[in-house]
Amino acid sequence: HWEAIRSAYGRAPFFEHYCDELAPFYEKKEEFLFDFNWALMETIIELLPIDTDIQLTETYEKQPQNKLDLRNAIHPKAHRERPDEHFKSISYNQVFEERHGFLENLSILDLLFCTGPQAALILDEAYLKH
Repeated sequence: HWEAIRSAYGRAPFFEHYCDELAPFYEKKEEFLFDFNWALMETIIELLPIDTDIQLTETYEKQPQNKLDLRNAIHPKAHRERPDEHFKSISYNQVFEERHGFLENLSILDLLFCTGPQAALILDEAYLKH
């Protein structure tokens, strides 16, 4: 995966700034995907930096009460995705924008490599406070 990321973002304005922090995640193998995802998420939160408190649940809740439940926000079948009413996409310069136009919701790596320190401000603007 790292070579694909390097190929896609190697010329992004902030790739060199963040690549040393992120490359190790793609160069080693974790036993469990959860461990990879959790460690990568913690690193990205530090790089942005975002002031947030993410906690794991103690038990499975079919319909969580008083929690933002985004389990069905992303789905491989687009017609089954549930839009996030707390988020609006904010446009920023992307690596292949001249060819494809702005593509929203690509990935946090796209945002980070293309906008660098501005990424946290863009996320803050995109988050619709209720």
